[in-house]
Order: sequence, then structure tokens, then C-alpha cells
Amino acid sequence: MSYPLDPGAPMRLALGLDMGGTATRAVLAAETGAVLGTGSAGPGNPFAHPPEQAAGALREAARAALGDLDPAAVGLGVLGVAGGNVLTVPAAGDTFRRAWHELGLRCPMRVVGDVDVAYAAGTAEPDGTILIAGTGTSAGRIAGHRLARAFGGYGWLLGDEGAGFWLGREAVRARLLVTDGLQAPGMLTDLVAAELPLDPANPGSDTERTVTAIDHAHPLRLARLASLVSTAAEAGDPVARDIVARAGRHLFALATAAYGGGPLVLSGSVIGPATPVGAELRRLLAGWSPAPDQPAPRVLTAGSGAAGAAWLAAAALPDITDPVALHRSIVGTPDAPPAEPSR
Repeated sequence: MSYPLDPGAPMRLALGLDMGGTATRAVLAAETGAVLGTGSAGPGNPFAHPPEQAAGALREAARAALGDLDPAAVGLGVLGVAGGNVLTVPAAGDTFRRAWHELGLRCPMRVVGDVDVAYAAGTAEPDGTILIAGTGTSAGRIAGHRLARAFGGYGWLLGDEGAGFWLGREAVRARLLVTDGLQAPGMLTDLVAAELPLDPANPGSDTERTVTAIDHAHPLRLARLASLVSTAAEAGDPVARDIVARAGRHLFALATAAYGGGPLVLSGSVIGPATPVGAELRRLLAGWSPAPDQPAPRVLTAGSGAAGAAWLAAAALPDITDPVALHRSIVGTPDAPPAEPSR
């Protein structure tokens, strides 16, 4: 959706996009901090999806955010993309540049990591630490608003402990213990059984049918089962609560290994304040300090990654004098929500 500019002198605009493996989101902001438009589309990560599909998501989300506003007024666009700089990959880079020009945008397109925009969605401070736990996990030390050192982020095959994929996998493994007669059924394992698309024509055992259902799906679809762990844990299921506790310990270890001072920003659907894993992680962090004579780090929760990208773009425009106030308006702070889009 988009909103018209207020009457008055023309403003310079900034466009931010958070292009993830499941969704693409865009935020358009003015140099004053006013949020002028938002947009969303499907998956936009060109390393996880075909470049044409990702570029289509870019066009759809950005066009919705721009609405009737003049694309020529956009002074800078920042794209947050996991996996690397898409512009350095010839096929993907050319496809993205073409989509950018088809939108009527003539400003530079700056590509940064998803870690950078996630951190910017939590604080305006230039230096700190970020932990992301959504479908996967990653952490990093931030210096000057850019990733200085990465931790984790090995992907579903080699890592991602504590995140959505891992939670879903642990839930299915618990179900397999039940089908093999090694564990009594419970709420979580019943929820998993109801969710899996078992083929009734498969003559195998419940264990074989469960394994076949997982093997025939994309591995990352296991992340869709993460919500079942939360539901069962909140209801007191002991197996789910054990998974949550182990997830919290994995993420705590990653966050504390990455921590290098400044605020610690938590980002991602798995570690929101209202989630069981998020609550467990915050409980562990509250009792930890990097050194005996130092207090626990200030833990912040990231907002919209697209808003963080829009702030990075707006703050880089010439003659911006108060980037902290700009951040408060576009992204919000731990004590105040972001400004409502102007109507």
C-alpha cells in the first residue's frame, strides 16, 4: 500500500527492501523520516530461488511501496539479501538491474547482507551484535553499520541449530521415536502426525511413511513445523519443552560467542519476545555478562528488516543531520513504535 506525500516542497526519498527466502518486503521513506509506502511480495532471495522469480518479487514489492510517487525522487535504494551481493553474480545481477530500471528507478541500488538490515531494524547505534533466528540462524558483530565478523550461518545441512528448520526436524525426530515404539506419544508428536502429508497408498510402516513424506519435500519446509513446537511447549508438552530448552541453549551459545560489545539485537520469528524460544533465550541472556565486572548486554528486538533497509538508505542521503531521530521515525525504538505511514 502507498500514501501520498503531504503538500509542500519536494522531498528526497529512500527505498528499503528485505528480500528473504519466504517473503520480500519494501518500505519507502522520506528524508524527514515519514514512511510513505509499504509493499510485500513472495520470495526474493536469488540464491534460494530463480533470479527471475526473485526480481519479480522486487518489482512487485517496490511498485506497491512507490504507489503513485515519482521513482526519480528516490535518492538511494538498499536491498538486504542473505547469501552475498547479488550484483556480483552476472545472471542475477543483470536481472536485478533490469527490474530496477523497469520500475523507473535511476538511483544507486546498494546491496547489503540480511544481517546488516536486521541489525539496523533494532538500533541506530553503529556498533553492536546481531543474532538472527528464523528459518536459519546467523550472528555477527557490527561495526559502522556493516558486518565485521560473521558467526554461524552454515545453513540447514551443517548448522542452523535452534532455528525454524532445526525445530521442525527435532519435532519429526520425536515423532519417529513414537512410530518406532521408543517413546510414548504426546501432544507434539500427535500434531506432527496430523500435519505431515502421509501417502495413504504407501504400504510401509508409519516410520517409513513419515520418512518418505519428509524426503519428498524441500528440506526447508521442515521450518513450517516449528510453530507446532511452540504450540505444544506452551501447553506444557514435555518433549516440546525440552526442544525449546535445547534451542535456547544453542542460540545463547551463538549469541555470546558473537558478542563484542554494544547492544545485542535479536531478529527473526523464532526469537520474538512472545515465542517460547525467544523467552528462553532472553532468560539465559539476562543472567549472563561478558566479564565479571560488566553488566549484561542491552538486548533489543529488531523490527521490520525493510524499515531497517529504508533507514540505512535515508541516513546515507546527503545532509542528514540526525540519523537517530530518523531511525526513531522510520523503524522505531525499544521504547517507541515506528511512525504510522502518512496518509
